[in-house]
Amino acid sequence: MEINKQQIAEAKSWLQNNYYFANKETIQIDQDNDNDLFLSISERYEDETQISSDDFIELIDELKSSEVNSKLIKTRKRIIYSLDYYSDSIYDNIDDTDFEDDNIYISFIKVDILILILYVKYLDHSHKYFDSMQLPYFVEVYIKRNNLSNQHIENLVKSFLFESSNKLHLPLSIVKIGTHNNPEYGQINNTTEWDSEFESMELSDRFHKLKRYNPLMQDFIKSIKTPDLNLQFLGFFKILEHCGVILLQQDLYVNLKNRIELGVDINKLEDLQEIVNIVGQAKKNRQMEYIITSLFKQIKFTEYKNYLPEKLKKLLDNDIIKKLISFRNAVCHDKANYFDKEDIGSYISKEDEFCQLNLFMKKITYSTINWHINNLDKLGLKI
Repeated sequence: MEINKQQIAEAKSWLQNNYYFANKETIQIDQDNDNDLFLSISERYEDETQISSDDFIELIDELKSSEVNSKLIKTRKRIIYSLDYYSDSIYDNIDDTDFEDDNIYISFIKVDILILILYVKYLDHSHKYFDSMQLPYFVEVYIKRNNLSNQHIENLVKSFLFESSNKLHLPLSIVKIGTHNNPEYGQINNTTEWDSEFESMELSDRFHKLKRYNPLMQDFIKSIKTPDLNLQFLGFFKILEHCGVILLQQDLYVNLKNRIELGVDINKLEDLQEIVNIVGQAKKNRQMEYIITSLFKQIKFTEYKNYLPEKLKKLLDNDIIKKLISFRNAVCHDKANYFDKEDIGSYISKEDEFCQLNLFMKKITYSTINWHINNLDKLGLKI
């Protein structure tokens, strides 16, 4: 499609009338002898963006249908969320990670001209400063069908970020526009371990299925993001505790259901005592060792032992669980001296061993969350 000079003039006038920034900067539109178009925001963005005539018409259409708030950029065809992540390093693998089904397509993108125009306009209106060359990554959602609610779309994006954070060893989360700060990530990302699952991932691979969103996904990402190794370990352990307690509650419900189905006579003391005993046993089982042991049986704990520090992986499974709990208690209550404790220091005595332990915790926590969601789906619960 060819665009004549009148259409260029009308488009330029519309852009400058609707996107006129407080410091007098405007969107520039130039056209060369070959009828190619070049868009730029003067002094705010050094590189010109070449755009075809078809894409130019599409851009104007998208801008006219756009809305921007602190949470997202929304146009007729797509929704864009800002991430708390900026990088031009080796983690460019993020560009090749996506998800697609019959309803939506989700991917990571760097800035394009539409985002830049809307981002600059929103932040300029909000009187916020930003460096246009340090814009964060974004999550872009192309909407194929309009029957999805905004909340459903956001939950799919959060589930996508959970899977991506685990796969890419990065903490990827949505933030308000203009608030990204490129935080210092936990040292778990500085380990030399890149697991075989990641190494065998083809650049064209994508996630073909996303699990139902669960708030534990956000807790997992927060734990990866935490730069303090102590808090990172505790963050992962807290998720394990949560899932373990729900597993015990599930066992209690099943035991009560089975007993009640046999028939309960409320006038018989023996029947009532059996109910009391079932509840009493459930209370006794709420000891940390029992909780974690029960949980690890469900998630095939032994498959992850190779990720443990060398000294720990040589122990029996029950002893490993005891050491993890001892370590959790030491970090919680006496974290200044836990390396000096004989039962801890003999297994975790160096910072790199601590990093390795947290890598194990990341692996097993990811597996636990997936098991937890699948288990709740089977039971028809949404905890």
